Amino acid sequence: MPFEAIDPPRHHVSAAPRRIAVIGAGISGMGAAHLLGEDHHVTLFETCARLGGHARTRIAGKNGDQPVDTGFIVFNYANYPHLAALFKELDVPVVESNMSFGASIDGGRLEYALTTLDSIFAQRSNLANPKFLRMLSDIVRFNKNATKIAQDRSLTIGGFLQKLGAGEYFRNYYLAPLSGAIWSTPVGKIMDFPAYSMIDFFENHALLSHSGQHQWYTVKGGSQEYVSRLGASLTAKGVDIRLNAAVQSVRRTALGVEIK
Repeated sequence: MPFEAIDPPRHHVSAAPRRIAVIGAGISGMGAAHLLGEDHHVTLFETCARLGGHARTRIAGKNGDQPVDTGFIVFNYANYPHLAALFKELDVPVVESNMSFGASIDGGRLEYALTTLDSIFAQRSNLANPKFLRMLSDIVRFNKNATKIAQDRSLTIGGFLQKLGAGEYFRNYYLAPLSGAIWSTPVGKIMDFPAYSMIDFFENHALLSHSGQHQWYTVKGGSQEYVSRLGASLTAKGVDIRLNAAVQSVRRTALGVEIK
């Protein structure tokens, strides 16, 4: 099936609709098809039998009434303006979300949260635990010095922590679980992660801030709410949605791009 591949100059807007293929019906593919479908003939290919990709909601809970997302969970207006604009356009319901951090290590041997002073010392024995107290001091130093140290783009997180001089409690019981939770990455692999990339993410999302983080939001009812609305919008725009349609190859030809 041939599709166009020649890009018009950026200063020129083609008057004639073009035939465009979008491969993958996750949120990125659906979003692209949503925008392109305004002016062009779009075909959306998806391997699975449903739209949404990783954005998927499961209904759980004792009463079977609790939506749980296995992919996309939260967003904020500062870092995700285009997603927020899409939600507004589609009238997707959103509610404030609590994004505080807490950790339970080794089956509860060490537990704390960073919400309040009381939650930090949820286990009162940590008031006299020098390793735990040093971890708190390391968190303060990390927030203050992270962006400066991470300018060395050759550093991994492991190398970054050596330069910071952070203790093992900070490494094992704060940074590793926090980073692993954010990127769904095994804790053992976090130390090999590029320090600049991680610190840049922390900085952009106000995770190094002393004055508070961004307000986070989640979709009321789960990501199924915006996937269904986006799917309806694609249908209304005439986007040709092809589920169970795995793409085997993409080949550029003299006339455009051929998809099989």
